[in-house]
Amino acid sequence: DSFLTLSFDSAALRFSAQVYATKNQIGKCGLFTLNTNPYQQLTWPLEYFMQIVPLYAALLSFIFVFLSIKTISTRRSLKIGIGHSNNEKMLRVMRVHSNFAEYVPLALILLFFLEAQNAHQLILHGLCSFLVVGRCLHAYGVSQENEKFVFRIAGMALTFTTILSCGSYIILSAIFKF
Repeated sequence: DSFLTLSFDSAALRFSAQVYATKNQIGKCGLFTLNTNPYQQLTWPLEYFMQIVPLYAALLSFIFVFLSIKTISTRRSLKIGIGHSNNEKMLRVMRVHSNFAEYVPLALILLFFLEAQNAHQLILHGLCSFLVVGRCLHAYGVSQENEKFVFRIAGMALTFTTILSCGSYIILSAIFKF
């Protein structure tokens, strides 16, 4: 039997793997090649694994800060310290910001799992793009006083597509080991 033990060194930002393979399994094994020594220490830098999702996470962080600043500036201009004081504009700004904070973390965690499972780059870029565009459309749609629901609906559709696609991929890959 062969086995692989993974560990993460947070100080060095590196993944390590202890690999044991029987003699008939020595050869090519996934991302690495086993030599004649059945026990090997393999180390990969973290950036080897995560190259796509961090880029989109960074873009989403800028959007989040923009929405935070918009919420703060609206509070200041309307002189509302806490809550929304039954002000429609304040309520909309708060909901845009809150909705972003509710959906983006779960979506990024699921996208992280996809990238960790070596999902194809086009799938990752597509789903990450859906999330970014979806959150922007939703934010624009909900923030309008005369709301055009098409932006809100399209934004949520893209967000749900991202989350459900990631969840489905993870479940199917667990069942079928692809």
